Amino acid sequence: RPNEIYAPTRVTLIASQRPVCALSGLKGGILAAIGILSDPDVNTVLSHMDQVLAAWTQKSDPAASAERMAATLNEIYRYLGQRKSQHSTTPARTPVIDWNVITARYQAQPCIWDKQHKRLWCPQHVFGHVPPFMASRRGVIREEDAAVRSGMELLGCSDSPGWNDLCSFLEDLREKARVGRL
Repeated sequence: RPNEIYAPTRVTLIASQRPVCALSGLKGGILAAIGILSDPDVNTVLSHMDQVLAAWTQKSDPAASAERMAATLNEIYRYLGQRKSQHSTTPARTPVIDWNVITARYQAQPCIWDKQHKRLWCPQHVFGHVPPFMASRRGVIREEDAAVRSGMELLGCSDSPGWNDLCSFLEDLREKARVGRL
């Protein structure tokens, strides 16, 4: 049934969670007219992100490339940033989403893709800029796209480290020194 299938433009947001229309080249208006869905809910997108992250971490998807990972996660970050922005301007039309719960769920989970180093970082360890002494143990990602940046911030990234981040960094160093892996 068309009302259970998503538009092909949403494949990077939901492919592991919901069926996607295999017909490409159809205009959005035609898809909407026959009932094809185009706006996935936040929980479906987050479940898909969990699957993507698990596939990368376990290397269970041999087709998973760094470029594909970057493209997929950027689309998810953009969706989250746009959704949060829309939610704040039209609260009556959207279901209640507790963005703090989402931040708490992901801030300590590696889910922020570093294109330069082709690795995942925990959002709480990713900043727009860091002091040079922190650079080897913290991610520095300067995202130009405002929606992508907003989605990354929703997951727990910050523009710059605060006192708690510095304390966490020092704790990490202490732990690495204790086990002899500095």
